[in-house]
Amino acid sequence: AQEILAATGQNLYRCLQCAKCGGTCSRLDNADYTPSSWLTYLNDQAGAVYRSRTVRLCAGCESCQVTCPSGLNLKKVFSYV
Repeated sequence: AQEILAATGQNLYRCLQCAKCGGTCSRLDNADYTPSSWLTYLNDQAGAVYRSRTVRLCAGCESCQVTCPSGLNLKKVFSYV
């Protein structure tokens, strides 16, 4: 998470796990993680999470950022990963 913060300016610890991001994701049907669960597993299972379909399926629409109460920009995070 510290590496992602340094590279993107996005503090993943600000995620509230409210799952609002997943509710707006148009690609979620084919993803293996919801955006919020991807952030949760990042610390525990980084290798599997980095290889997940969730990152590759991101359309970059930023709807998750619009609904995120913490203002996390997952597009930046997924682009970095």
